[in-house]
Amino acid sequence: DAQGRLTAASNGSGGGGTFTIVTTTGTGTNDTLALGVSPGSKDNVQLYIDGVYQSKNAYGVVGSNLTLSGGAKFPNGSAVEATTIT
Repeated sequence: DAQGRLTAASNGSGGGGTFTIVTTTGTGTNDTLALGVSPGSKDNVQLYIDGVYQSKNAYGVVGSNLTLSGGAKFPNGSAVEATTIT
């Protein structure tokens, strides 16, 4: 969509859910990413910066926003991707 979100739904009998992928480019000053959906828990989110998986203690999720922990910022020019399953 216009916000860069890609949504894919699974309707198979193997469980699953809806995956929402949000991407952005780090600016060196931003620390928050709007997920577009509320995952319920950060356990339902995978965050990658420049293709490197970020551990769950690197960020928090409140509502539909992901915020980096400890005052960290998304590095300038970095490719940021969050995958959420709901």
